[in-house]
Amino acid sequence: LLSLANNHSMDYGVAGLQETLKSVGTLQKERLAVAAGVGMNREQAGRPARVAVKGSEIAFSATGIVTNNLERHRAGPNKPGQIAYRFDDDFAEVRKRLVAAPAQYRILSIHYGQEGQVRADAKQLADYRGLAARQDGIDLIVSHHAHVVRGVEIAGHSLIFYGLGNF
Repeated sequence: LLSLANNHSMDYGVAGLQETLKSVGTLQKERLAVAAGVGMNREQAGRPARVAVKGSEIAFSATGIVTNNLERHRAGPNKPGQIAYRFDDDFAEVRKRLVAAPAQYRILSIHYGQEGQVRADAKQLADYRGLAARQDGIDLIVSHHAHVVRGVEIAGHSLIFYGLGNF
């Protein structure tokens, strides 16, 4: 499972995004990986990826911060980019589409977090624990960006990793 939503996803503009999607498409055709979080339009960027593992369907979605919260990196109806975590309507959309995906297990990847801080911030606690876990029941919420390992918790039936560190 590859999360393509991050603050560097648009560093090389639309041409770089197209090249990334082409390479990921090859991996998907060879059944080596599935990816989520960016696309040539909002529908593609917010679409959960699905994969069958040992007879169970897994749905995977990704969202993340965009560089300096730039609107131009945010996917639109006819505009390439990513579903941007710090825009509330984007975060709501990616969660809604993930919950609606036909699957036995749902994973949400979120590229966010204050770099170097080992504690999750209030936004993470409210969004991950309150919205994604307790409200939506997403099975696994995985966060990355802060470059340090952060806490892990179970909220309801959801497992939350607040920060995976650099790996």
